Amino acid sequence: MKKQVWNVGDNRLNLTKIEICKIIQKHIPGWHFEINQTIDHDLDGRNYFVDYEKIRNIGFEANETLDQGIQNLIKVYNNF
Repeated sequence: MKKQVWNVGDNRLNLTKIEICKIIQKHIPGWHFEINQTIDHDLDGRNYFVDYEKIRNIGFEANETLDQGIQNLIKVYNNF
């Protein structure tokens, strides 16, 4: 593994930014997001599919969904 690049995650976590916003919106009442289709206003213009095959080949599988991760982050945030 030394001096190699490893994408750590799961193909089930390959979502668009809009899909991620919709999942966040389910957990934070009153939180809204605005869709802007122009790249000029997108400071994070990255949009790509991440391949997790390499890490999956050694037996790694994510055991938490994005939905669960968001819930956990909200719990941590609320405890501050």
